[in-house]
Amino acid sequence: MLYIASFGGLLTFSSGIELDSNLMKEKVKEITLIGILSFLVPFIIIFLVVYFIVGWNFLASLLCATALSETLIAIVYSTIVQKNLFKYEIGKILMGVTFITNLCTAIALSVFFIKPNLYTLLLYLISIITLFFAYNYSHIIFNSNILKNKLDEIEIKYIFLLLLILIFFASSGPRASNITCFYSRILIIRIF
Repeated sequence: MLYIASFGGLLTFSSGIELDSNLMKEKVKEITLIGILSFLVPFIIIFLVVYFIVGWNFLASLLCATALSETLIAIVYSTIVQKNLFKYEIGKILMGVTFITNLCTAIALSVFFIKPNLYTLLLYLISIITLFFAYNYSHIIFNSNILKNKLDEIEIKYIFLLLLILIFFASSGPRASNITCFYSRILIIRIF
């Protein structure tokens, strides 16, 4: 049951794959800088306040700072859609910035709270291999005249298969599946 719940959580976490990869490449410096700063500035301020003024312990302060520095992509996405900002460049840039902020959060959680072991190494090894093959060979499935645009929707099932493979190995050890989710999102952006 936990495995299935992880899949649902990962799908929610993967919302916003509508990122414009060409715009991300064009504005990579701006998007990356704003995304990192939108994570780091609140993180540092919240950590200092909670640790030194409120008096929480070090790990609790790190967790609080990480949680409150997170940008909920679902909220940003729904706001951009409601305000019809996707047709403008600023809406696409905001989604890219949110993506980078979420990546910083995933990295912070992994660095601060996961104790690496053999399963962590296995997860990253399997992730690299899976995503390498998916990145280089997915076009065969997506461009096949036999499989493309059929009622079976093989493309979606293929993406679910990739995510399930990554979740399976992530659930074997420390919870580091959020990083593989970002790699998957990059892959999906390239495919579509």
